[in-house]
Amino acid sequence: MVGVAGRHTDERPRVPAAGGPDPSRDLRRRLKRIEGQVRGVQRMLDAGRSCAEILTQLAALREAVSSAGVALIALELERCLSEETQVGDSVQRRLTEDERARRVREATEMFLKFS
Repeated sequence: MVGVAGRHTDERPRVPAAGGPDPSRDLRRRLKRIEGQVRGVQRMLDAGRSCAEILTQLAALREAVSSAGVALIALELERCLSEETQVGDSVQRRLTEDERARRVREATEMFLKFS
């Protein structure tokens, strides 16, 4: 992926381990970075930068949005495949195979809508 400054990054979506830090923290960080990229493209337009430079940054922006979507889907899959259903602070029960299959179908549908 090409960042706003033209640097290449190899950032992959990361899914924190269960019981780790807030899973949405990484997603919020990504979205703030995307917001900064959008402002950077706006400044490029205002400065009259070349079409090629702007398109390069728009391609990087599209990749960043896609990467954020994949990270969100990964978090959802992790939730769908969890062995137990959690309500509030208590663990309710283990999922049946039918429930697990339903959750996987829902996550797959979400992925297909996104892609």
